[in-house]
Amino acid sequence: MKTILYYLIIILSISSCKGQKIIIESKSKDIIVFEFEENNVKHISVKKKYLNTKGIIPLNTTIYNKNKIIIITQRWQGYGTGHFDKIYSFAKEKDTMNIHCLYGQERNNYFKDIQFQKGDYELNFKIPEIKDKVLGNTISATKEMKNTLFKNNYTLTLKKNSKEVKDLPFKDLFFSKISLKEEGVIWKKLDKKK
Repeated sequence: MKTILYYLIIILSISSCKGQKIIIESKSKDIIVFEFEENNVKHISVKKKYLNTKGIIPLNTTIYNKNKIIIITQRWQGYGTGHFDKIYSFAKEKDTMNIHCLYGQERNNYFKDIQFQKGDYELNFKIPEIKDKVLGNTISATKEMKNTLFKNNYTLTLKKNSKEVKDLPFKDLFFSKISLKEEGVIWKKLDKKK
């Protein structure tokens, strides 16, 4: 009898481990997706020292990097929806690319059609309208990533300027889509500082 109970416990624990979802805490963070035109690009996490802490806290953290898709969490910088300077750094082989943006927070963004180029670049764009939002299930990621649960995500809804905090899988998150090939998106190389 003890042997049967022992095997039953082992079988139940193995099957429960297989069914567990990946859960990412996203309170006070945005989810940012980068889609490159080539493979083998890696994200370099930016760290920032906060005045009220004794160390360096990651400002953005890579949570997915496969094929041409990189997904990161971006910690909010201060309070409110004001515009903040964002710097995203990427590496391919021995080259580094930095993207500088100035935009608000409290939204998930999907930057696509990015061609890796060595150096520093400025990206300017107008935040897309509600009709230009895409769901995470339209982004080329693995099934496991699409089912990853984001707890406490401050997400847009289809109602104009309506946001709410929800626990949602990646596939159900709304993203503002910014394609570097769209009209009105400005992409320019920055001069080296002297």
